[in-house]
Amino acid sequence: MIAELIWLDKKRFIPDIGAKYCPIIKFSYEEDCIWSAEIYIIKNDLVKRNSIAEVNYLFPNAPINNICEGNRFELLEGNRKVADGIFISSS
Repeated sequence: MIAELIWLDKKRFIPDIGAKYCPIIKFSYEEDCIWSAEIYIIKNDLVKRNSIAEVNYLFPNAPINNICEGNRFELLEGNRKVADGIFISSS
């Protein structure tokens, strides 16, 4: 699923186009739904600090019903929130 990511920390790097990035994905409306994500960066806008990326779960047993257009999520590194995201299309 394709998502838009908005990076929050102005001092932190943004993963390069084509990079594989594996943070924790958390859905704000489901406190218990915390999984490892597999993200491939497709496009970056370094000025606006956002990216377009393909987002999937790292593990096949994750609940794929959360990955749907319009769903919002957060990306975490440990307990630090690094980005907000929204799914925008199926590809």
